[in-house]
Amino acid sequence: MFKTIRAKLLGSFILVAILVIFMSIFSVSKIFDSADGFKDYRGMARDAVLAGEVQSNMLMVRMNVKDYLVHPAKKEVDEFNQYYDKTIEQIQKAQQEIKNPERAKLIDQIEEALVTYHSKFQSVQQLMDERNDIVFNNLNKNGKTMEMLLTSIERSAYQDQNFDATFKAAESLRTLLLARIYAIKFIEANQASDMERTLSEFEHLNKQIMELETSIQNPARIEQLEQVQPLIAINVFLIIRFS
Repeated sequence: MFKTIRAKLLGSFILVAILVIFMSIFSVSKIFDSADGFKDYRGMARDAVLAGEVQSNMLMVRMNVKDYLVHPAKKEVDEFNQYYDKTIEQIQKAQQEIKNPERAKLIDQIEEALVTYHSKFQSVQQLMDERNDIVFNNLNKNGKTMEMLLTSIERSAYQDQNFDATFKAAESLRTLLLARIYAIKFIEANQASDMERTLSEFEHLNKQIMELETSIQNPARIEQLEQVQPLIAINVFLIIRFS
C-alpha cells in the first residue's frame, strides 16, 4: 500500500513537472515567433518568468518529499508546506496576469495537478505515521517481549537441567532473531522477498514453539510460552497489513 501511494506521488509530480516545462517552452517559443512587437514580447517573457518561478519552487517541493521519504522528519514537512504555499501563490499570480487562453489553461492544469500532489503527500504522511506505530509500538515491542520470554524459558530450563527444552528455546530464539531481521529489511525496502522470508520465519517459529511446549512441564515456563504465540500472530498480521 505504501509503495503504491509513493508511486502515485511520483506520478503526480511528473505530471506537474511536464506541464510546467511545457508552459516554459511554449512561452519561450512564442517569444521568438512573435511578430506583434515589444508588447507581445514583454507579455510572453513575463509568462516565461512566472513559469520558471513555479518550476523552481516545484523542484524544492519535490526535494522535500524525497528527503521525507528517506528521513520522515517534521522539518521536511514544514519546508514542503512552505514551498507548496509559494508555488500556489505563483500560480495564482500567473492566473491573474496570463491572458493567453492556451497558457492560462496550462496554468489551471498545473494548479489542479499540484493540489493532487499535495493530497498524495498527505496520504504518505498518514501512512508513515501508521508505519511508525506498527514498527515502534508493535513489532519492536512485541519482538523484545518474545525475546525476553524465550530467554527466560531457556535459562530456567537450563538451571533445572531440562536440556531438551533449553536447546529448543535457543533454536526458537535464533528463528525469532531472523524473523525480526527480515521484518526490518521488509519495512525499509518493501521487497516482497523480504516479506515472504519474514512470514516463513514466523511460521517456522510457531512450529518450534509447539515442539518446545512438549518439552516443558514447569507451570511458569508454560505460562511464559503461552504469551509468545499470540505475539507471533500479531506480528504476522501487522507484516501482512504493512504490505
